[in-house]
Amino acid sequence: YAALLVGSLALNVYLYDRATDAEEYAESSAGIVAAASKALSLQAVVEGELRTRMEREGVERGKAIRYASAFTDAAVTTRLDPFLIQSVARVESRYQAAVVHPASGARCMMQVMALWKGALPEYQSTEDLGGPEKCIMTGARILAGYRDESGGNIRIALWKYFLGPGGLAEIRALDLQPEDLHTYVPAVRVAYARF
Repeated sequence: YAALLVGSLALNVYLYDRATDAEEYAESSAGIVAAASKALSLQAVVEGELRTRMEREGVERGKAIRYASAFTDAAVTTRLDPFLIQSVARVESRYQAAVVHPASGARCMMQVMALWKGALPEYQSTEDLGGPEKCIMTGARILAGYRDESGGNIRIALWKYFLGPGGLAEIRALDLQPEDLHTYVPAVRVAYARF
């Protein structure tokens, strides 16, 4: 929807430059304005649903509004489902923005690991995560990278997200139990299905 809005605005500028008169421009841009309006309405509906779901789980309204906006922004940037990103955040941290995993050192709501350092140009350490918005965007970009590596397979992308770039070797070093490996993807799927 945001991409549609940006594309609509760019097309509108193009049509304005090419129109021979005001009437021709008005006719061609009317559909674009309607599409942009629908995109903004859709974004508001999605953010409202994300917010409502977090509030039902005890997230205070102000934070839920802020996080919902961050989930939709990350979804637009990464082409991931905003409800999938929210489900990962729920499973990883139950929406706790400042949580740090005691064994892995993973940080923030999306439990971004130091192991991912350098995976994204702007992410050089867990100190670079800033607030919840940057954390959500970083986690979503990492998940989207795994989706792309996996040929679009979200299930495999979720496994890779859970395992991190070191895979099983890192999981063994962190002394996680085998049941952790078997419950993560189903837990995200259950959280997603609840939405």
